[in-house]
Amino acid sequence: MDNKTISIEKSPTKMDVYEVPNSNQIICPNHYQGKEYENDIANLNNQIESSSLYRNIRLKQLLSNSDTINYLQAAAILRNQKGLNDKNIGLTNEKGLNQLLAHHAVIFKPQDKLMWVSANPFQCGEFVCYNLDSVFANAKTIHANKAINEAKFTIPADEFLKSKGYQNFLHFKNLKHYIQFITKASDKIELPPQFENAFIQSNSESYYMYQILGDYYASRHNYNNAIEYYNLALTKEIATLKEEKQIRESLSKCQISEAN
Repeated sequence: MDNKTISIEKSPTKMDVYEVPNSNQIICPNHYQGKEYENDIANLNNQIESSSLYRNIRLKQLLSNSDTINYLQAAAILRNQKGLNDKNIGLTNEKGLNQLLAHHAVIFKPQDKLMWVSANPFQCGEFVCYNLDSVFANAKTIHANKAINEAKFTIPADEFLKSKGYQNFLHFKNLKHYIQFITKASDKIELPPQFENAFIQSNSESYYMYQILGDYYASRHNYNNAIEYYNLALTKEIATLKEEKQIRESLSKCQISEAN
C-alpha cells in the first residue's frame, strides 16, 4: 500500500489525474483541481457561481482543527451543517457539508479494511461498520439473514435527531412543500398567518425560506410583502450566484410593479 489517494477528473473532452504532493489529505469538491482544468472556462465559472469552492474552504477549515482525524471525527465533519467560521447559514443550505439532502455518507479506513455506511436519515443516522475482508470471505457461506457488521465500531446516530433543530427541519420541509404548492395553485388558497409565522420560525437564517415567501406574495400581487421578504433573503448566506441573481430579479420586478 503506497498511502496515496488520487482524484481522476474527467469531462467529455479531456481527463486529468489530481494528486496533492507531500500531503496526507486530498479534498475533492464539485469542481476540477488538476492542471488540465485550471484555465478551463466552464470550471472557473462553476467555482464562481456554485457553492463548491465555499464547501472546499469549509472542509479545509474543519480538517485543520486536528493533525489527524479518527472515524468519529470524520462522521462529525460529514454531519456539519454550519458555514465558514461556524456561521449559522440556515438548514438545507447548499454551502453546508450536510445539507440534510444526501441519501447516505461513507467513511473508509483502507489499511484496516473498514468501511462505515450511514443509515437514514441523511448523514445523521448510525454509521454501520463493515470489515471488508470478513464480508467478502464469508459472502458465499451466508444463506440467511445475519448481521455482518462490526458492532463495536458503530458510530451512534447524530444527537441532532433528538433536537429542536431537527423538528424545525421537519416543519420547514412540510411547510415548504405546502407553500410552494399554493403559490402555483389557485390564488384563492391563502397562506394562513400561523403557517407563515411557523415557517419563519422553522428556519429563520435561511435565504431560501424568505425567497419562498417572497415568491408566494409576488404571485398574489402583494408586492410590498414580497419586496420585504426578498430583501431579507439578500441579508442571508445565499448558496449560489445564480440564486442571488434570481432573487434580485424577482425583487426588481416587484419594485417596478409596486411603483406602477
